[in-house]
Amino acid sequence: MEPLFASEVAHAVVGMKRNEANEIVNRLLRKYENDLDDPPKGKKFQECYNIGTLEPSREYTELYRKMKNELSDYGLKFKY
Repeated sequence: MEPLFASEVAHAVVGMKRNEANEIVNRLLRKYENDLDDPPKGKKFQECYNIGTLEPSREYTELYRKMKNELSDYGLKFKY
């Protein structure tokens, strides 16, 4: 899902002014900068996907939607 998310973000920022993008980056940095020296470990593939079907877990899908909604609130205009 990471490549899909990255692609959607890339498409959503096409035509965005540099100062607008910088505001979003600064907003995200404020949110995450305290964890940069010791970031959370994350999860293994098998914790994010059903190994039998390769479908993302409900938790992982909800995280994807949450982050996409958050970035929409920051001004990104997703096409889908």
